[in-house]
Amino acid sequence: MFRFRLQKVLDLRARQVDQEAVRLRVALTAQQDMAGQREALQSRIHSLVQQVGIEREAGQPLHMWSLQTSYLADQRRRLATLRDRERLAAENVHRQRERLREAQRRKEVLEHLAARQRRKWQLEQSRRERKELDEVGAIRAAVTSKA
Repeated sequence: MFRFRLQKVLDLRARQVDQEAVRLRVALTAQQDMAGQREALQSRIHSLVQQVGIEREAGQPLHMWSLQTSYLADQRRRLATLRDRERLAAENVHRQRERLREAQRRKEVLEHLAARQRRKWQLEQSRRERKELDEVGAIRAAVTSKA
């Protein structure tokens, strides 16, 4: 008959929890990096908008204004793409958190089972010790009553 060792399965579940925690940290780092990139790009776009406005008022040639406007439009497209990637990263973080919670829940179930088995074993050990002490007491009582 096949018997598994609960401690081995518990160790496996603990490793799975650790792996999921690492994956969550990686996903959070990626999300934070994208947020930093987005903020930097938003700041750059804001400064470009101000610069284009100032140069246009100063009488900038039309071809330069056209180049700056197309560059600004490209930066806005990059920002939209970055926002989409950031949204996907946030979804990934959410999925990883759920996977981590599920792994922790599975580990807790086994920990409760192990604790229950440990309590059962301790009760059985206590029962055996009491039985042995009762037997020793009975033997001693029998020996002293004969003497």
